[in-house]
Amino acid sequence: MAVTEYNISNLFSRSFGYEYPGEDFKINKENLDKYVEGFKIDTSYTRPVFSKKGQPFYATDDFGVEFFLPVWLDDYLVPFAVISINCKKTIITTPLPERGGSVKELISIDDYVINIKGMAVNYGLDYPEDQIQTLFNKFKINKTLKLRSALTDIFLEGMQDDAGNDYGHRVAVKSLNFPANPGVEHVKPFELDLESDTVFELILQ
Repeated sequence: MAVTEYNISNLFSRSFGYEYPGEDFKINKENLDKYVEGFKIDTSYTRPVFSKKGQPFYATDDFGVEFFLPVWLDDYLVPFAVISINCKKTIITTPLPERGGSVKELISIDDYVINIKGMAVNYGLDYPEDQIQTLFNKFKINKTLKLRSALTDIFLEGMQDDAGNDYGHRVAVKSLNFPANPGVEHVKPFELDLESDTVFELILQ
């Protein structure tokens, strides 16, 4: 029998091994109660709303709950997203005989590997079929997508043409995973693995 009351943070923890770093709230299928548990610190500090790259630090979900570090794939606000990015270099190492150590020659910076974990939620408290279909459409499309967030904008900022069109922030979706979530019919965890796609401008002379 499926549960009729659930907690997003607990479900996120059960699916991915750590708690969702957002507001803790519960949804009750019978009365659709929505509430937020937490604390508030009074301060005169004015928090920054946008990053230095122009991306918002905060957004509001369909529950009206504000959350930190929203993530967009094209025009799709990824629900309950937690994002990480992995940067590596290709380095050639040449040992130094009789001296110890090695000489290291930087060849290139590899593509950035990006991981997004999230939770697809049906706000009518039925199976989140539409959200799953949207995510699958993002996966199966045969072109790169534009990824925007305050974190990834630092790494994926690209060049612009004379008309101001931005060629940066492009990623390819490498995999989409829906972990098992037994007994919960209204929430489906998901995980996206992305890879950056650098766009080069070819100039013929």
